[in-house]
Amino acid sequence: CLWTARLMESGKHRMSLKLMKGEGISVQHLFGLVRDGAAWDKEHHGRASTDAWYMSSGTGSLCGNGKHNDDFAGEINEGQIVSMEADLDKGTLRFWVDGKPHGPGHSSGVTGRLRWAVCLYYKGGAVQIVPTPELQPWTPWVPPDSDEEEDEDEDF
Repeated sequence: CLWTARLMESGKHRMSLKLMKGEGISVQHLFGLVRDGAAWDKEHHGRASTDAWYMSSGTGSLCGNGKHNDDFAGEINEGQIVSMEADLDKGTLRFWVDGKPHGPGHSSGVTGRLRWAVCLYYKGGAVQIVPTPELQPWTPWVPPDSDEEEDEDEDF
């Protein structure tokens, strides 16, 4: 995983990333926030982890801090721009894709000494930090209709 040097403890912060796939069949990245001091070489996207708040690009699902592939918001594709907003005074982390709200985000408990983080799954996968585009106002999330049940045991 890649983490920013910038440490955040309070206030509102934004970061935007352009996603690029590597040698895999799709973009498989995790992005969000990680707790300062968490082991860089350990996985923090599991339900039991208390060290990270992520979204997965493969399904748009939430991971870490009580979630593991929860709240499927839809796949995020190569070339799309993911924007993240952490409001550490309110304890929230929200996501947008190409300026539109994407999923419910992490709605509480996002607190502490935190850093932006990205985990790349496939060899050659990459992200580019880009300027944050204009973001549509945040709206309550309505899950997409789906006739297929998602496999909760998938890694991403």
